[in-house]
Amino acid sequence: MSSHAPRFLGLSFGLALAAWLVVAPAPAVQSRPQELGVASLSWEELVADPSAHLGRSVRVVVLVAGEVEQWSAYVTRFGQARWRAWDAWSDLQEPWRPDTHRSPTARAWARRDGGAAWALGRARPGTRVELRLRVHEVFLGAPWCEVEAVVPCTEEVGEGTLIHAARGFEEQQAGRHELATLAFEEALKAPLPAHARAALEDLRNQSARLAPARR
Repeated sequence: MSSHAPRFLGLSFGLALAAWLVVAPAPAVQSRPQELGVASLSWEELVADPSAHLGRSVRVVVLVAGEVEQWSAYVTRFGQARWRAWDAWSDLQEPWRPDTHRSPTARAWARRDGGAAWALGRARPGTRVELRLRVHEVFLGAPWCEVEAVVPCTEEVGEGTLIHAARGFEEQQAGRHELATLAFEEALKAPLPAHARAALEDLRNQSARLAPARR
């Protein structure tokens, strides 16, 4: 998130989806449907009004980007002795675009000795998960959240999708629209969430219209 000025760890497009279910102490993760009163939000909605959720738990879907090695805790509780931090792309970001890939917008913390840190530490970049976050503090206008639980998502934006989509985007930018169309079509074969599918279909259709007609 920009207010935390995160340092993005250079990650390759060779991303893989890991199916990790998991979380902090077992009783905290019984079935999700029974978690009454835990709002389900996009990361963008949480950031728009973090104070409204201060002291509460919320559910947010993200794509894991990578663990953060160094950060400033400022006056918050999130010092490096007790916590580990992860950057993530919001579920609405498009990490096959190079500028987006370099700029994950979400950051959250997990206790070093907890199950959430164990799960996130084993998740590959690009893994799509639902996090249960407790908003402990609002500082510099941003939510500072503890990861209480990590649940894998059925619909994914995994390794094959990101590789093919990134290639399609590169070919499209270079004006090689026939190759771009083929790459986007490969990316679309995955069980994608609706918004990612719509974005990739739009890119595929743009290139398909501009590709030279086949004889």
